[in-house]
Amino acid sequence: MYISKKNHVLTDALIQTAAVNFAEALVMGVVRIVLGKLIIGSPDMLNRDIAVSGNIVAGIRIFLTFLVFANAYGRLNRARSVVSKDDYLEMAKLQEEFNPGGVSTLSSYSTFQLLQIWAFVLVGMSLLQEMGGAMYQRFITMLSLSALDMASADFIAIYNVTHGFKYMGMTMAIIIAIFATGIFIKDRNLKVVALVLMGAFVLAFAVMQMNTITLAGRTMGIVWTSVIFHALQTVGLLSIALYLRSK
Repeated sequence: MYISKKNHVLTDALIQTAAVNFAEALVMGVVRIVLGKLIIGSPDMLNRDIAVSGNIVAGIRIFLTFLVFANAYGRLNRARSVVSKDDYLEMAKLQEEFNPGGVSTLSSYSTFQLLQIWAFVLVGMSLLQEMGGAMYQRFITMLSLSALDMASADFIAIYNVTHGFKYMGMTMAIIIAIFATGIFIKDRNLKVVALVLMGAFVLAFAVMQMNTITLAGRTMGIVWTSVIFHALQTVGLLSIALYLRSK
């Protein structure tokens, strides 16, 4: 069976997740301004207060994302519960025959499968990312305690080259979810977008160097893999959701 086009279960979940991620970025931006200064060669993760605050905010974000997808799962189950499981196929045939313009592109089962994929990526992979981030923080802390000067070109180069590993897993997971969504709805544009995003991340990871900007008297380092990741989990998710809603 199909659900109504007006019942935007998956896209609502993606939009709400993008909003949660955006709120996290705003909160952490304020935390960084209040608790520490960004200077060349001294990453925020060396500030214990910022690191602890980041872990707390990330935990809240993952929990809220879990609630978003739990609610989406409940909405989809309620929409499907009006018909007996044994009658799903027959109902789908009737909907296709008598109301082809009022139902969603995907069957309710395919929507359920996509919902599971996105939930696994945005909740499960987020947990893995936070664990990897904690290990990366330990690495940078140990590096800072070595004989290597944090202001040296070597330290900055090591930080820039290795920082991409912190975001690689989660970024690739989101890209795979976009590609899988394109396969499900038979949409070439989503597949192309996924490939372009993958190429952009690989380029940023392998070629582009860290840049610095001065904002409000504070010097901040820009690592392009980080920029791509944070843009993807906010603006990217929102754009994908709005695109899917138009289908």
